[in-house]
Amino acid sequence: MQIDPDGSLLFPDLTYGLGDYVPGAGLRVTVAQEVGATLGDQRNHFGGRPLERHLTLDLTQDGESNLSGSFKETLYGLFTNPVALEAASGCSTCLTSKQRVPAW
Repeated sequence: MQIDPDGSLLFPDLTYGLGDYVPGAGLRVTVAQEVGATLGDQRNHFGGRPLERHLTLDLTQDGESNLSGSFKETLYGLFTNPVALEAASGCSTCLTSKQRVPAW
């Protein structure tokens, strides 16, 4: 899986993930991103340490083209212990410019 930075505010650099999609079953993918220690220059208040984030989507197909389930994002380097956020998530497709695109 590839996340295009031009279509994402959450991933400012080209980012890749690994996982699988089984039609009729669903999607499970994990995306990892490292934010370098030099990002933000003098405004970087994290002591010059890099930050890393892992985003895992676990979605099942619930209709013709809809996916629903959960996501978990874990941040490393923010504090001594990792910080995790879990919530429900969903994706449906919408028709724009004669092609279907994901709508989160």
